[in-house]
Order: sequence, then C-alpha cells, then structure tokens
Amino acid sequence: MPRITIKNMVCNRCIIVARQTIEELGLHATHVALGYITLLEEPDIETYALLRHNFAAVGFELVDDKRAQLIVQIVAEIMTWLEAPSSETKKMNFSDHLQKALHRDYKLMSRLFSEIEGTTIEHRIVQLRIERVKELLCHSDLSIKEIAYQQGYSSPAHLSNQFKTIAGLTPGNFRKLMAEIRSSPSDYINV
Repeated sequence: MPRITIKNMVCNRCIIVARQTIEELGLHATHVALGYITLLEEPDIETYALLRHNFAAVGFELVDDKRAQLIVQIVAEIMTWLEAPSSETKKMNFSDHLQKALHRDYKLMSRLFSEIEGTTIEHRIVQLRIERVKELLCHSDLSIKEIAYQQGYSSPAHLSNQFKTIAGLTPGNFRKLMAEIRSSPSDYINV
C-alpha cells in the first residue's frame, strides 16, 4: 500500500481535510494521520498531480524527498507527543521517545532537522507547545495555571516566561487581546 507524506499537517482538523481531499479524487485511504496517508491503491501520475495541487490549495505539501519525509515524521511525532496526556509519554525524554518511535539515532535526526529546518528539534517543540497554549488560551476556560500543568510545564511562571519569549506577550495579555479582537473584529481589519 502506498504511503504519501504530507507536510504542514498539525492537528486533527488537518486529518479531516486530508481525508476529504483524497476522497474528492476518488482515492481510498486505509489510514490518515499527522504527516501521512496510506492509500489502498497507487494513484496514477495525473491523479498524483491533482492530489499535489488540491493539497497545496489547503496549505499542505506532498513530500517526495526521503530526508524531508523524515522531517515530517519528526514534526508529526512532536505533535503526537505534545497532544498526549501528561502521563507516561511525557515522563520519557523526547529524544528517547523519538528514537523509539522512528528507530533512528537521535543525533543524526537532530543534525538533519537543524540542517533542513534551520532550527533545533527542541526549539520546534517549544514553538509548537506555545501554539497549543495559544489555542487553549483562546478556546478554553482553563486558567493559566491549569494550562501550564496540562501542557507539562513545571510551573505557571515557566510557561509565562517561555510564552513571552516566543509570543512577545504574557499569556494573560495574549488572552485579553484575543478576547478584544473577537468582540470587535472590525477595529482590527486592515491594521
């Protein structure tokens, strides 16, 4: 069964969009996950070109290069690890988790990731973790303390410091700004 690697899939909604996109072309998936789709049948060249075009239209990119496919796998593992409940999964170092999941040496993956992405795996984890925190700040009633512990931070202060470094605002100020934007979106158009 052919497996197609897809870049820029970062959430469960992406999985839904990817499934719809392949179904629109009459293809059948046996499995859809962050970063890849396993198809029942090999698409012909014309269908593959349409698939590439339709995925690009929704912000995804088909990845054919083996090195780039490994990067997509690493990012998918980061997302899966970040979404996991704060339990046994997060007690393991991410480097150990990644080696176990992808059956490759972490140092080699880390070097390749930095070379291709221009940042470290650790920095990408922080960036994606902060994106998850932003989502929770905008779409949940959880307190900053609850979000900090849910996302595996050692304290709300640790979350706040990291958030401010990446986003330029404290979590509380970010939440307040997003609430203001939602309540009067016309004030922020064409800013």
